[in-house]
Amino acid sequence: MTISGSARSAVFDMADSGNDSVVLPTSAISAAECFDEPGVASNIEGSAGVTIDSTTLTTILSRTITVPDAGYVLVLGASQVQIPHVTGTNDLYNFGVSDSSTVLPGNQDLFTTVVAALPSATYQKVVSPHGLFAVSAGSHTFYLVGEKTNSSSANAEAFDVQFTLAYFSTAYGTVVSTNFNAADGDGDRAVRSDRETAQVMRSGMSTEEIAAEQAQSVADNQARLERELAELRARFDALQIELEEIIRAQQAAAYEARSPKPAVPVIEEGQ
Repeated sequence: MTISGSARSAVFDMADSGNDSVVLPTSAISAAECFDEPGVASNIEGSAGVTIDSTTLTTILSRTITVPDAGYVLVLGASQVQIPHVTGTNDLYNFGVSDSSTVLPGNQDLFTTVVAALPSATYQKVVSPHGLFAVSAGSHTFYLVGEKTNSSSANAEAFDVQFTLAYFSTAYGTVVSTNFNAADGDGDRAVRSDRETAQVMRSGMSTEEIAAEQAQSVADNQARLERELAELRARFDALQIELEEIIRAQQAAAYEARSPKPAVPVIEEGQ
């Protein structure tokens, strides 16, 4: 079926496959009509810099994004951190991205340090945390945060900050969200560096573990396809029922219009 206008046309060809089965004019579908359209939001901090001077989290930058439907927000942060180090002092910091201004998710305590033995100087560190957060429809605020984990650490400064949010509606594999979970035990951030140094390390992923991850990702994507197909079938069935009701109503109206009308007697004035 082809619908043609003076300058544009739309083609529906179910004998074809893939993108060629439906051809619509450029920009024919708006963002409001297509909930899976990606979108972005961002913020920057230039040469002024932000001071990291506390053992509680400091918000370096934040940004709010309003998404049309449930999905995922990829949160990306980057900064050049300047540390005025003095020999004999351990300068210890954490940086990360979060959906809370007061708590870091379990994998977002990116430990940055200048050890006490290093000569007195100003040291530059590049930090670039990122996370992927599951979200519902509506507005969500994300934070790029930093803190001193040693109260005697020098006050660090974050320069040239870039903070970017990107929304995606669909997962094509397995997603483990970065959202904060109280079970992570993030209340003891001050001693986290020691804990991470002392904890038992695991080896890299084995061939079997990689194969299991691949199988799980494929299975999760297949489940998404089946779920979306079921939703499309339900919508199609509802539209078919609505169409049948419209046809019946039109047929009834046409029959009513064709039916002979009873004669109306004319009553003359005075009768």
